[in-house]
Amino acid sequence: MYDDQRNRGSQNNEIYVNGRPVNSAQQHYYEYDEGFVNDVMIRSFMFMFMAVLVTAIVALYTAQSGLYRVIFSSGFMLIAIVIAEFACVIFAGKVVASNNAPASTVLLFTYSILNGLLFSSIFLAYNMQSIVTVFFVTSAMFGVTAAVGALTKKNLASWGNYLFMGLIGIILASLVNMFLKSSSLDFAISIIGVLLFVGLTAFDTQKIKAIATDLNGSYSMNVLGMWGALELYMDFINLFLYLLRIFGRRD
Repeated sequence: MYDDQRNRGSQNNEIYVNGRPVNSAQQHYYEYDEGFVNDVMIRSFMFMFMAVLVTAIVALYTAQSGLYRVIFSSGFMLIAIVIAEFACVIFAGKVVASNNAPASTVLLFTYSILNGLLFSSIFLAYNMQSIVTVFFVTSAMFGVTAAVGALTKKNLASWGNYLFMGLIGIILASLVNMFLKSSSLDFAISIIGVLLFVGLTAFDTQKIKAIATDLNGSYSMNVLGMWGALELYMDFINLFLYLLRIFGRRD
């Protein structure tokens, strides 16, 4: 779907998809609409920051209200939250394919609320000042990297396989370190994690722009914006967590 090759006939201005001309009634779906692409990008970042704000509010409330005791003292509830998060990510593709804006909204903010419940532990483990400082550092790094991804003329698609392998690598290393409990390995994983999610931020930003260009008008801007927000949200949250592990001061 995303790899359709499009071109115009030099003399009759017809639009071709996979070598076949589309009729005039369909052409508006295949003409590049810069306004549509820009709107999708704006919505992606707007919804992403709204989701981050929801996560922060839920996490702070959960920590201060004592609700975290219920969550972390019950293995069943903790597992249920993690499974629900995986379900949100898995169903994201199906929701986008169905072009369902309300379902996309529910999915994104359900995921952000679930993360807020889990991330309440951050406010218990780290000094509030260091959390705020790292948040602003993360925002600056994320903003600069996303701008590079959106504006660069270099095609970052070739990064995909390397970034995916890096992601698998740090997940496996983190699992191993759960048993080794090596502070040196933990620090190395955190450094690699920061570099990895800086790269993923640029990669995903360009991917969102490319897909919005490819689907130009055939999908709801809100659906694509919610999907883009989920991609960027995961990049932002992981970048924040790895930076916090490096620079955060524990209480």
